[in-house]
Amino acid sequence: MKMTKGERTFQIFDVILLTIVILITVYPIWYIFIISITDVSAGSTSQIVLLPGELTLDSYKAVFQNEQFVNGFLVSAIRVGAGVGLTLLFCSMLSYTLIQPHFIGRSTINVLVVVAMFVSGGMIPFFLVVRSFGLVNNIWGLIIPFAYDSYGVILMRNYFKGIPPSLQESARIDGANEFQIFSRIILPTSVPILATMTLFWAVWFWNDYIYASFLVTKKQLFPVQLVLLQVINNVSNASLMSKLSARGVQIRANGESMKMAAIMLSIVPILIVYPFLQKYFVHGITLGSVKE
Repeated sequence: MKMTKGERTFQIFDVILLTIVILITVYPIWYIFIISITDVSAGSTSQIVLLPGELTLDSYKAVFQNEQFVNGFLVSAIRVGAGVGLTLLFCSMLSYTLIQPHFIGRSTINVLVVVAMFVSGGMIPFFLVVRSFGLVNNIWGLIIPFAYDSYGVILMRNYFKGIPPSLQESARIDGANEFQIFSRIILPTSVPILATMTLFWAVWFWNDYIYASFLVTKKQLFPVQLVLLQVINNVSNASLMSKLSARGVQIRANGESMKMAAIMLSIVPILIVYPFLQKYFVHGITLGSVKE
């Protein structure tokens, strides 16, 4: 169908606007990348705008030689894997329970779930509760207290409601128990919402440093974002460089390029995971976003 002049004008404006938005979004990442692979030891980063200067991977070599940064990657990977797995399990089980019409107290729990989205005890009560369970300076202290999300429960509950109840009734008639119905019918038919919430929670667990900053003081338990924060705020780059050089690492990069290399390495996992889950993102949100 032939477009009218107004539709053509709108389409051109739309393309220009989206192009600008893409450039604004992508350029900061591109700038961080070109700084990280540029030898800026002899010049200023202000001279680098679109293309890198003299290429070097010394900044990445220096970061990989930093044992604390590598250990932070491992801690964050464990936190994401265990945290997302437990959160998916707990929230999906609660969501399944809340759609059962015969469950006593369902309305009360639904109200509590919604209230929990907007009301919290604050940082100090949260810390005191976690400490009372002995989870401070414990890897599980970075996982268990966060293995629940009210927003995720609401989305998953509403998505589960869209699954035909006849499937559950048929399974019950065939002798299936609730766990079998949940694991063999509900979860396999809920891949979009599960993938969407996996992306949400993986990004949160990976990027969080606020809670980690007061839940752990042992450096071997620092997640990568907390290590990255230390690198960025480290004003003693000369000391860090000397430690690396003492271990036989030959590097030419200054502190600025090392910071950029560390930032790039910290965002790469999310950039890799997102394309695989993006196709489920919009579908899962739209189907589970309507609240009663």
